[in-house]
Amino acid sequence: MGGIYFRSVLLLILALIPLGAAAEEKPRKEILILHSYHHGMEWTDKITMGILSTFANSPYSGIMFHIEYLDTKNFFNEAYLSQIFQIYKAKYKDKKFDVIISSDDDAFNFLLKYHEELFPKSPIVFCGVNYLDPAMLRNKPLFTGIEEKFDLKGNIELMMKLHPLAQRIIVINDQTATGKGNEKRLEQIIPLFSDKLQFVIYDNETKASLQVKLKKLFPTDLVLLLTFNRDKNGENISYPESASMISKNSPVPVYGVWDFYIGHGVVGGLMTSGFQQGKLATELAIRILNGESVTNLPIIQENANQYMFDYEEVMRYLISVSEIPEDSVVVNRPLSLYEQNKLLVWVIAAGVGGLIIALVILYFVQLRTRNAYLHSEERYKKLAQASFEGIVLHENLKIVDVNDSYAKMTGYKPHDMIGMSVLQIIAPEDRVRVEKLIIEGYDKPFESKLQRRDGSSFWAEANGRNMKYQGRVIRVATVRDITEQKKAQEAMKRWFDFEKTVSSVLACFIDITDIDAAINASLTDLGSFTGADRVYVFLIGSGGDTFDNTHEWCADGVQKEIDNLKNLPIDMFSWWRDKTLKGEVIVIENVALLPNEAQAEKDILTKQGVKSLVAVPLRRGKNIVGFVGLDNNKNEGVFNDDYVAILRLFAEVLGKAMLKLS
Repeated sequence: MGGIYFRSVLLLILALIPLGAAAEEKPRKEILILHSYHHGMEWTDKITMGILSTFANSPYSGIMFHIEYLDTKNFFNEAYLSQIFQIYKAKYKDKKFDVIISSDDDAFNFLLKYHEELFPKSPIVFCGVNYLDPAMLRNKPLFTGIEEKFDLKGNIELMMKLHPLAQRIIVINDQTATGKGNEKRLEQIIPLFSDKLQFVIYDNETKASLQVKLKKLFPTDLVLLLTFNRDKNGENISYPESASMISKNSPVPVYGVWDFYIGHGVVGGLMTSGFQQGKLATELAIRILNGESVTNLPIIQENANQYMFDYEEVMRYLISVSEIPEDSVVVNRPLSLYEQNKLLVWVIAAGVGGLIIALVILYFVQLRTRNAYLHSEERYKKLAQASFEGIVLHENLKIVDVNDSYAKMTGYKPHDMIGMSVLQIIAPEDRVRVEKLIIEGYDKPFESKLQRRDGSSFWAEANGRNMKYQGRVIRVATVRDITEQKKAQEAMKRWFDFEKTVSSVLACFIDITDIDAAINASLTDLGSFTGADRVYVFLIGSGGDTFDNTHEWCADGVQKEIDNLKNLPIDMFSWWRDKTLKGEVIVIENVALLPNEAQAEKDILTKQGVKSLVAVPLRRGKNIVGFVGLDNNKNEGVFNDDYVAILRLFAEVLGKAMLKLS
């Protein structure tokens, strides 16, 4: 990508170099581009590209550019800026620029302060200014530009649309000049959603503290990344680094408001484009060069935003693509079959309609001459070998030929497969069904499990067709590994089940006039979703010295224990007590392996037949008043992160209901 970027910039610069003496007939225009940040920062570089490309397509092809970087992400204090002022004062003492284009807040503020001393007659076109106070431009007739008006309201509405069960938005921001501008905008927007969402703002964190907080988020949380370029310790962090760090540590989707976050773990958002900021600023600059007065050019406050999404992140969080706005820019979208194999598609489309099968049929067509046959055979065999899908030819269930892709996906060498029964590659449980389909000449796609050479199996989709060749019946089949597709389908089903369970639990507590009924209904939903044998609520007694099992759900055939678990002395179970009161989640993958200090817990759980469990603390306000948990009596270590998440949600909702009733 670096080479492509360099060539693009080079072409733009070449386009701006005057050709021949014609450009010398009038003085060359000189433009200063003053950036707040540094070269190599994606946002800044995109603004530069927007400026240069717009000038390249304008009548002004002989411009001399001067580009300066204040580098305030790395150095920022009054003494430093004062030194920069002295350098520019000496460097541009006798220079009058036709236009000065500035990007972002720090360069804008620098020019507000030093314009009269450095460039008193040069018009200023700014862009990327986050929070523009009109009073700043009072008595500044040579200033105009673009306010960087990212759409917080639109982003929050987008997040609510794509995640209707969201309860909280975690806003990540910092204390830089940009961050403080973000904060002012956020203060105006939050009241619009206060009846629907809770907002939690992390705006003064270290990298380490932020990562810890992110890992503890609930499934009904979403993250909105504004700016995290300088942490509490003063450590500078690039935009890509901050987005990657946050997305890697967040168990929930992360959204952003700037396009440089795309491709670094952010799902997407209604995003502001650096390129567009540079383009709009240059269009104003061109109007000034054309002779328009700056005072006649009002500041542009329209939203220059675009819906953008990362396909990989959309799939990761099982977001429905149909819910994404139609005019969205989607990056990392997989190439279509046509885009991957244009030559292959055109060869097939020219004379046949059966995709790869038709290609292999062409391979077997008898040609009029031996030489033509050999030439064609070699040509189509190469194309077949280049296919990403597996291809297998068999006669009377005996393999005649395979391509490399089929051999690779099944774990064999191609030559080792010749003569094998094609049924040997089918998983035992599917062999009878697949043999029947082959014998019947079934010619539609079907799914089955294949068995690799090492005995492992995987899901595949096969599409076969019988063809006659020199009096023989050959079956040609294409085979595609659909393991990831199956995983995605299973994950999607689980996610739908998860959302359904969340909705059911939340619905139980809408009307809490009967909290016992709400708890029992929720336990039933949790048991159905998790496949647990028991789901329960324990409360700490009023004296703080007992555990009481107050509510319980049991699967069919599982003995109820609620009556046996009343008034348990809390000090007898000190291992469990200490973890619960510290707010820790208890995950026991194998009760038999509990430590010696948990002997009492091991004894009572073993007596109940419990093999594994997970339990989370129950809080009423700030106080821990008990715990909720799931037991499994059949297997060890079967509870995953979904179970912890759903239990935490239940505990949080129940705790709020208890607080409200109290």
